[in-house]
Formats: sequence, C-alpha cells, structure tokens
Amino acid sequence: MASSPSPFHSFNAAGAKAFLRQHQRKVAAGGGIIVASTVAVTARLRMQAYDTALKHRQAQNGMQVFAGCVRSLERRGLDCSACVSLGTYNAVAPSAAAIKGAGKYQESCLVVVFGNSKVLWDHFVDAYKEDKDVRDSADPLDAFVEKATRASIREALGLTDDEEIPGVRVYWSKDTEDGKLVAIQRMAHEARLAYLDETTHQSIHPKFGPWCAFRGAIVFDDVMGPDAMPAPMTCPVSDEALKDASQAFDVAIKNYTNTSGEDPEQWKLWLAARDAMDGGKFVEHRYGEDQMHWHYQVDRKTIRDRM
Repeated sequence: MASSPSPFHSFNAAGAKAFLRQHQRKVAAGGGIIVASTVAVTARLRMQAYDTALKHRQAQNGMQVFAGCVRSLERRGLDCSACVSLGTYNAVAPSAAAIKGAGKYQESCLVVVFGNSKVLWDHFVDAYKEDKDVRDSADPLDAFVEKATRASIREALGLTDDEEIPGVRVYWSKDTEDGKLVAIQRMAHEARLAYLDETTHQSIHPKFGPWCAFRGAIVFDDVMGPDAMPAPMTCPVSDEALKDASQAFDVAIKNYTNTSGEDPEQWKLWLAARDAMDGGKFVEHRYGEDQMHWHYQVDRKTIRDRM
C-alpha cells in the first residue's frame, strides 16, 4: 500500500485566510450578518480539515498494520502478501465467495491476502521437528500455517500470545464451506499480488512465477483499507509460455476427465502445466522435491518419516 501525501498538503490555507480577510473587512464596515457567516465558514473549513486529517490518520494506520503484518508473516516463511479493500474484492468475487462487511469500516476495511514461495518449506520442517502440536496434526503444514498466521496478526497488532484478537477474521484458502469460501486467486489478482491466467487457472507471481501458494486472507474489520489500487498487473510470462501452459493444461484436464480423477500419476500432468508456465524463467524458485510432492499430496507419509 503506497504512502500518500498528507491531506493537509492539499488544504489551501492561503486561500482560506484571504477569504476570511475579505469578510473581516465587510464586518468592519458594519456587516453584522457577515460575522455569523464568517464564523460558519471558519467552522466548516476547520471541520473539513479535521475530516481530511482523520482520513489520513486512518490510512496511515492501515499502512502501519499492513507493513507490520508483512514483516511478521515473512519471518515465518509466508513471504507473498499484498492488500486490498474488502469492497474491491467483493466487486469481482463470485457471490458464493463474497465476504460480508463488519466492524467499523465495513467494505472499506483492510484485507491482507498472503501465501508463500518455496521459502516456507524450511520453516515448516523446523516447526515439524520442534512443535508437537504441528507434528501430531492430521495436516501438519496447514497447522503450521494457521499457527504462524495468528502469531503474525498478534505481532502486527502489538498483542501478547494470550490476548484475544479483536476485529479480525481469517479466511483460509482450503475452506470450501458456505460462509468460509474465498476466491483466493481472484483476490490475489485484484491485490496486484499475482496475475491470474483465466485459461489455465494458474496464478503467476512477478518474482516467483507459478511457484507460489496462497494460504488465506486476513480481514481487519476495524482498520481502513486502501481507497485506490495501482494499475492492473500485466502477465509476467511470454505468450509462448501461456500457449505451452494452455496445451499442457488441456492434456491434464482430458486425462482427469477420462480417469474420473483416479489416475495416481495425474499430479505429474498438473505439474507439467506449471512447468510449462515457468518456461525456465523462474526455475530458481521451483519447489524442491519434498515440497513438490507434499503440494500434490504424493506419499506424504514418507516425507513425514524423513522429517
């Protein structure tokens, strides 16, 4: 969220003073009614200055919360994040994935969409070894992400570990229940975090390419979100990569349909579409073998035993 100049900078103080001096001269000439008019104008100008200052403070608070959240998430391996207002997301979200406004700012509130690159894996492995709650979970990676996210929120808001988190809702990308569903790729696109290719349904990060995963969205009901967004993202990959990815995706879809999704090797076709989108441009950010297998739910037990 880019910083904006103080609204006081746009307040024409010189013009206001000249306006008041003009009326003061009329008052000196005996215009008693003008006195009331001048007082009213002064009050109105002060109120306008107060309103703009308040909006600026609210925007600054939103930027501070967002920046703190980004830092806290990054320290825990969740290194992909951006922000958007709830209303901006809801304007493009399917009705089933819309998020109802609540709290002080309703649809003007701050939403942070977040996820990770391959950086997450080492953080997860460390937590798996050290944290019994993570290790014993049915899905330890999800457990780690949820724990890391809530710790990041507390840190960003200056709360201790045992304090409740007020006015904050978290929507997880893995949830598909009514009232919990979020169009996470669409949100990431609107937040300018990653470009969404509608043909292959792949999100492409400008730095990490297709090697990113979105974990959820944090809704800060009582924090003002951005009132304007940067220009829409352009696609980070070439037309050739898009074409290759589309062809690989069609192959994957055909096999999935023909086998009713029961082919144990199906994941390799999904991966082929992702590699085609990469086109060699983002190879340094490609997931390692264990992370790749975990992502596509391949032999997780062996990976857990190895950790």
